[in-house]
Amino acid sequence: MGLRRAFRGATDPYSGYVYTDRPIYRPGQTVYWKALIRRDEDALYSLPAPGQSVTVTIRDGEGKELSSQRLTLDGMGTTNGKLALDQDASLGYYNIQVIVPDATPTKEREGTSFGVSFQVAEYRKPEYEVSAQTDRPEYVQGEQIRTTVQANYFFGQPVKGAKVRWVLLTSDYSFNLRSRPQADPTASPTGTGTRRHSGQATAAR
Repeated sequence: MGLRRAFRGATDPYSGYVYTDRPIYRPGQTVYWKALIRRDEDALYSLPAPGQSVTVTIRDGEGKELSSQRLTLDGMGTTNGKLALDQDASLGYYNIQVIVPDATPTKEREGTSFGVSFQVAEYRKPEYEVSAQTDRPEYVQGEQIRTTVQANYFFGQPVKGAKVRWVLLTSDYSFNLRSRPQADPTASPTGTGTRRHSGQATAAR
C-alpha cells in the first residue's frame, strides 16, 4: 500500500494521509486511492467543517495531468476515488495530490497539500521459486563443493528440463588474533546445466 504524510508548515491548519491500495500497477489496471484529513490545532485533531472541499489532481511520471476534480469530504473527513490506467499508459512514478484550500488562496499558496506516489510498470509475477543447498555447511581448501539447486512452480510441481546457469561467489579471508576476519567478495567460475524431471540440478566446484 502506498502511503505518505505531507510536509506541513508550522501554521498549516490540517494534517492528512493519502494512500493507494497497492504501490505498483500494470497498464490497464485500476488505481484505488483514499485521503484522510483532520483539522490540526497544535496536535489537537478534529474533523473538518461539514462540506469541506478538496482538490485532487493526478499526474503521470512525465508530469502530465490525468485528472483534476473538486471533491467534498464525508462526515469522517475522508474522500476516495479511482483511476483506470490506459492499456498504453506511460511507465514511471505517478503522483496523487490532495489540496485543502486556504480561506484566502494566493498564487504562491493554494492550501495545505498532501500526496502519495505509485508506480506503473510492466512486471510479471514470478512463476517459480529457486533454492540452492550445499551438501555440507563448511569446507576446507581443496575439497569439492557439491550444490543441489531445486526449482518448483508455486503450485507445487517441479520445473522440468529448464536450462541452468550458475555463478559462484567466493570471499577471501585473512585472520589474526587481534582483528576480525576481512572479506573480499569476488566472482568465481560460472557454469550451465539442465534440470532433471525432479526440477533439480547439481553443480560441483
